[in-house]
This record gives sequence, structure tokens and C-alpha cells, in this order.
Amino acid sequence: MSCSIARTLGLLLLCICGAGAEDPSARTLFLEAWYQETGEEDPAGAIPMYEKVVSRAKDSGELAAKAQYQIGICREKLDAPSEAQEAFQKVLDDFPQQLEVCDRARAKLSTKGPALPNAPPVELEEHLRATKMSLDFTVAPLPDVVTFLREYLGGVNIHLYTYQIPRPDQLTVTLMVEDLPAEQCLNLIAKANDLSWYVTDNILIIGTKGGIERHRQLLQSMPAAVSTPQDPEWKRNLASVLTDTLIDLDFTDDSLEDIVGFVRLYAKINIEMDALVRKQGTADKKIAFCVRGLSVRSVLRILLPEFGLTYELSDGMVVITRPSEQK
Repeated sequence: MSCSIARTLGLLLLCICGAGAEDPSARTLFLEAWYQETGEEDPAGAIPMYEKVVSRAKDSGELAAKAQYQIGICREKLDAPSEAQEAFQKVLDDFPQQLEVCDRARAKLSTKGPALPNAPPVELEEHLRATKMSLDFTVAPLPDVVTFLREYLGGVNIHLYTYQIPRPDQLTVTLMVEDLPAEQCLNLIAKANDLSWYVTDNILIIGTKGGIERHRQLLQSMPAAVSTPQDPEWKRNLASVLTDTLIDLDFTDDSLEDIVGFVRLYAKINIEMDALVRKQGTADKKIAFCVRGLSVRSVLRILLPEFGLTYELSDGMVVITRPSEQK
């Protein structure tokens, strides 16, 4: 493994596993299993690796619980729902003290609708109208609520757009409902914090009204989804990779530089930030960013607005830059 690959994946491991004092060999194996699952797209090969992590890290708890949870995710990817449910139940049975991971497993066990990793936005909106939810939150931090909703709704992509929200963790949700459509639950959660939401690129975006307007404007500055026969071959090939390559990301407090580095590695494309972005220090700003089964193009369309950025296709590269009116 090259130094750059090791550094990028090492940072990814930190955001997945946290900074606890786990067995180093178990942490390394978790990293290898995670890359086998997501980078190599081999969930079957990752399962026995996660099982070894569970065995090695059982005494420390958190890492073992996360590995057991990922076994369930792998089973889902292999279209084995009954085995996946068994794996999630095992999280609750074996690691009851790992509350965060147990909440995620419990949400998987109670999910009423299928995951929609690649469905068009209209289907996601129908999913939100059709899925009923029972919620009981008391002064719960909004980011935690977003994480719960993401799992409860079957793995749909939800992003909290933090423009005009300097401290998302200070926004809270108190809500108790029974069998209410997810769309109405979202309206209540958003209204309580003077927020709004909309769906684009099969992602549910939650933000301030001004933030969502800014988000829409930045999307308009990005390249179209498809290339034309008149485009040079490099541009057609690059557009195809951006559209066809699906990726999972799970970053909790990492810089734009680190996230872009992982995308570069995973998609095997040339992607770089221009001099202005680097000069302004934007590459070093950190963010929490979690998505599943999205095209690289959709990832860029959701990630870059967090930093007020857009991207262009130029000379065989994806160039991350400021919108033209800000240059």
C-alpha cells in the first residue's frame, strides 16, 4: 500500500472508529475489511475479516460492535435480508452497552421500507410520503436525529447542509409521534428549528431557507449530467466515471482535502482543487459527511456546496473551484 493510500485510508479509519484505545491489530483489520467492502466492492470477502475484528476486539466493545454492524450491512449488500437481520440483532444481544451502534442496529431491525440507493428523486419523495414513523425524541441533537432518520428510512441519503448553521449540534429535536408519515415528521422537525428541506440527486437536504436557495444556485453552476458526442473523448470518459461510479462515504470530522483524497483514490480519477481554493484555506475546513451508494457526481454536488464551491471538467481533470462570479 502506498503512503498516500495508507494516509487516506488511515484517516477514514479514524472517522469510522473514533480515537479510542482499541487493539491496534483489530483497528488495522477493521480498516482492511472496510476497504474490502467499499473500495473493492467485495462484501462477501469483508465478512470473515469483520468476524475476526469482533473476536479480537470483543473485550473493548465499540470496535467489535461496529464490526458486527458492518456484517449486517454486508449481508444486505449480498441480498441476504434474514442473515442481515440476524447480524443486527447480534449487535443488540452482544453489545448492549454500545448505545450508538445499538441505535443504528435497532433502526435497521425496525426499518419499514427498502433502501433506495439509486432511485430517482420522485421515488424518494414517494417513499417519504408512504413510510410511517414512530418517534420519541427529547432534546435530541439534530445531527443525531438525522443519523437515526437515515437508518430508519432504510438507508436513504440525508444531508444536513450547514450553511447559516454554525453549530448544528446546538439545534435539538423534541418530538413524540406514532405512525406519522415521514414527510410530516420532517416538516415538524424542520419547523421546530426554522429549517426547510428538499430532495435533489436522490438526497434529502435539510437546511435553512437561505441555505437551500444557495444550494440550488451552486448546483446550477456545475456540469450537466451527460456529455455530448461533440465533447472530446477525455471529457466523455470522465463524465461517464463520475456518473457510473458509486461510492459510500462516512466521515465525521474531516477536511475537504481528506474527503477528496478518498474520492480520488476510490474512483481512480484526477481531481484537484485550484490555487484560489487552497489559498483561502478551504481545503483544510472540516465537515461531517455520510452518504451511501451515490455516484461521484452526486457526491460532489452535495459536498462542494458546503464550502461554497463548484467544479469544472478541464484537461482530463475534475477541478474544484469557486463559482465564476466569485473569482
